[in-house]
Amino acid sequence: MSVRVLSLSLPRGLLLAAILATQPVWAAGPGAEFSWWSVSETTPGLYRLEFNRDALRVARQGNNPGGTQNGGLSLSLPRTVTEDFEARVAFSDARIEGGLNQIELQAGFADGSIFYAVRDREGRGSHVWTPGIRGDAPCGNNGVLILRRSQGLVTGLCDDVVIHYEQRPAALTSLRFVLQNNGGNDPVSVTFSDWRFNAAMTQPVYSGGGRSYTADRAPRGGRSYTSAPRAPTPPAPAATPAEPARSGEEGMIDGALKKLKDLFKF
Repeated sequence: MSVRVLSLSLPRGLLLAAILATQPVWAAGPGAEFSWWSVSETTPGLYRLEFNRDALRVARQGNNPGGTQNGGLSLSLPRTVTEDFEARVAFSDARIEGGLNQIELQAGFADGSIFYAVRDREGRGSHVWTPGIRGDAPCGNNGVLILRRSQGLVTGLCDDVVIHYEQRPAALTSLRFVLQNNGGNDPVSVTFSDWRFNAAMTQPVYSGGGRSYTADRAPRGGRSYTSAPRAPTPPAPAATPAEPARSGEEGMIDGALKKLKDLFKF
């Protein structure tokens, strides 16, 4: 995974921050645009995380020190997400035999509330944790967990089947998908793929892709930045000389300046 560090002077940095505050937030696959994924573990080393081009395999490998544990990926949001959003992650080859061994897509909000879509072994296969178990819907060893907010109402789904919904109008502050282990040493494992987050439904979301890397080279607690593919720019009319290619950052700044000029008429 490539890592980019932006080195900006203060005025330029402030301008970039202003741009980010007005941009759609979206992230997909191992890479992300304007967003950062990082490894999330309650106990470092308890799980083996194996990354490849399109998937993340999580499996318990160490001794559980006690209590509920989990490991997976966390999204550090670049700005406050107050609008509608959708988050989803596909899972396959789920091995979660044993009570409280689960697969979870977790969201946290600014008012301290939470909302987790959970693949479990109880009932029909899934529930929402708010905290407290809510709902019960079919969910298999392979599926897709989804969290979707529309006009303040968050719905948890498995394979587009509604599990439960509640009002969650506060700003979204955290998002993770994890494999949860109970207090024992059950041999739990799962493969995650096609993870997506979109908080502005006008921006296209790309999935998958990226380089292969091992768990040792994967990010652990840091922020990794890779650009998802952009749609090709149409060619300029023949009568208009083509402008030289601009970097993504320069294009963002140029676009923001144009919006400011249009707004303030200067």
